[in-house]
Amino acid sequence: PKLILNVNGDRSKWMFFSLPPLDFTWLARVRVNHPAVLKRAVQIEMQPSMKKNWLAAWLLRAVTCIDLTTLAGDDTPCSVCRLCHKAKHPIREDLLQALKMGDKGITTAAVCVYPA
Repeated sequence: PKLILNVNGDRSKWMFFSLPPLDFTWLARVRVNHPAVLKRAVQIEMQPSMKKNWLAAWLLRAVTCIDLTTLAGDDTPCSVCRLCHKAKHPIREDLLQALKMGDKGITTAAVCVYPA
């Protein structure tokens, strides 16, 4: 089972999910068009870089897609709480204020904790 803490502030709510075993057989069937990949890589490399304000926006968006996971299994309640706090506040408040994003509720997508 996979144990996920609800980071909405209520430490009493834990959700359990059963996960099917990973099946990597589909990877053997993946085909890659190497010339097309190389051509596209050159095109991407030649594109002008994005402006700083857009870069910050995309980096903030990336943070909202992060899944903070601990695989240790011997975590203490304190370390789990720290991980959950980091998920709820992934960016320093002064940086969010400088980007005028302090009121947007930037959090990570999920926190996953594996029980011992």
